[in-house]
Amino acid sequence: MVSEQKEFWSTVAQKYDRVVDLQIGPATRSMVRERVAKESWLGKLVEFGCGTGFYTEVLVGKADSVVATDISSGMLALAKERIKAGNLTFQMEDGQETTLPDEAFDTAFISL
Repeated sequence: MVSEQKEFWSTVAQKYDRVVDLQIGPATRSMVRERVAKESWLGKLVEFGCGTGFYTEVLVGKADSVVATDISSGMLALAKERIKAGNLTFQMEDGQETTLPDEAFDTAFISL
C-alpha cells in the first residue's frame, strides 16, 4: 500500500497544485497559508505531507528549523525546486509511521 501511495503522489506531483485547488476551491489553500503567516514563532517545526511546498514557503519564515516530509519523491523534488532556505530540510517519510524522534519538535503542521 505504501509503495502504491508513493507512486501515485509522484505521478500527480506536476499537476497537484492545480487539481487540489479545483477540488477544494481556489481560495481555500491561500486562505490557510495567509492564516499560517500570522502565527507567532513556531520553533522547531515538522511538516507532514509537504507536497509541492505550498505551505512550506511560509513555514520556513516562521520557524527556527523546518523538516518538511512527504511520502513521495516526486512531491519532494518539486518542493526542493520551489524553496531554498537555510533552515529547511526535506526528508522522505510516511506520516503515519515516521522515523523522527519523539519530542524533537515544538510544532507539527499538516494540511488536507
